[in-house]
Amino acid sequence: MTYKTLLIIIAVFLLAGLGVGFFIFKERPVETVRVTETAPEGFFPASSEDARVPARDSQGQSQGGAFSLEKPSTGSDQTRKALSLRQFVAVPVSGATILEHKDDIVVRYIERESGHVLEMALNEKVPTKVTNTTLPKTTEVLWGPKGETLIIRALDGPENRLETVFAQVVKPKQATSTDETRRLTFGEVVPLAVGSLEGALLPSTIRAVTASPSRDKIFFLLETADGVSGVVSDFIRADTAHGQLPVYSSPFRDWHTQWASANSIALTTKPASGVPGYLYLLNTTSKSQEKLLDAVPGLTALVSPKGNLVIYARAQGSGFTTFILDKTSRESVAFPLQTLPEKCVFSVDEKTVFCSVPDTVLPGLYPDHWYQGVTSWNDALWEVDINTGEATRLVSASDFRLSQTLDAVDLQLSTDGRLLLLRNKRDSTLWVLEM
Repeated sequence: MTYKTLLIIIAVFLLAGLGVGFFIFKERPVETVRVTETAPEGFFPASSEDARVPARDSQGQSQGGAFSLEKPSTGSDQTRKALSLRQFVAVPVSGATILEHKDDIVVRYIERESGHVLEMALNEKVPTKVTNTTLPKTTEVLWGPKGETLIIRALDGPENRLETVFAQVVKPKQATSTDETRRLTFGEVVPLAVGSLEGALLPSTIRAVTASPSRDKIFFLLETADGVSGVVSDFIRADTAHGQLPVYSSPFRDWHTQWASANSIALTTKPASGVPGYLYLLNTTSKSQEKLLDAVPGLTALVSPKGNLVIYARAQGSGFTTFILDKTSRESVAFPLQTLPEKCVFSVDEKTVFCSVPDTVLPGLYPDHWYQGVTSWNDALWEVDINTGEATRLVSASDFRLSQTLDAVDLQLSTDGRLLLLRNKRDSTLWVLEM
């Protein structure tokens, strides 16, 4: 082969590579945003050396900073005695919601295998059956106003097709003495009638769905011939075309959706270790998009209720590092704890974050290995003060000598901050932390 021929071959390969690269990146929305992962003055200031716990690598080593990992804040003995962590529902559930009635808190949930809706107050030990309509192999539930309207995702048929169902709780006309469910109230057994679920099957092209914080709206991401289309609908009329508003389209199909604030939906590319991830904020009113994070390997993210902050994880080597982004300044700093955003929840006022944090993160491909169940974690529950960055360990299952270990997901916080509801990824049981 001559030298001239070799040069021609190299040139052809270079041109082909440029063409492929142009095609790949052309598919994504283009907007240049710089996010500096440093510690800007005034954001997460450290009040003392013991106040902050730095992010750790897969061997538990500090990822920088002068804060001591050996001396985290664990809270006073009096504070820890006031906490109560317990398994609330011992059977697998697909989803749950907190219903607050004056001085009482009720947790409503769906059993994974049966699809029955049940509820139980915090001071009760026996649940009340709300519906007895059987819908097996449910995987995910979104709750509408007062927990009376639901979007249920379930596996159907021998090939386990993922179906999406719109359902409403239909209450019985009156109670009878033969009703299946009875509740003990003030020492008397009161018969309660059991309702049913009625609804309709939604399009099989739904790839993702998320509910607004007020639970009156729903956002569907539907697959089309050209990619995906995003539609906003009234929650209680999600089974009809009434009130549907197209707000988004993209040639890229694989998005994780989170309705973060009143008119903002977070769209994050589905994560994979080492694969660049992108986070956009979609304004449902103007239909405009804002890129918040660009080309972050293995990106997973959680946007705060007002859309001002983003907790996100970046895959690094055989582990990951967690950061928090200030949307206004576009500055990121290391989050005080090493955990995935899926294991956190913001308070409504954005002053506090509660996170379930693994004691040890073994080397692996993250977040893939955790998603796939290749690795599971033993968590403790932590509280982070956003203003100071102080991280306080609250409690873990071992503190109460519980035989189970906790790998928490789907964290929810009651509006008064008294209750933290979570699901154990290991067995899908429901847990509560009363504070």
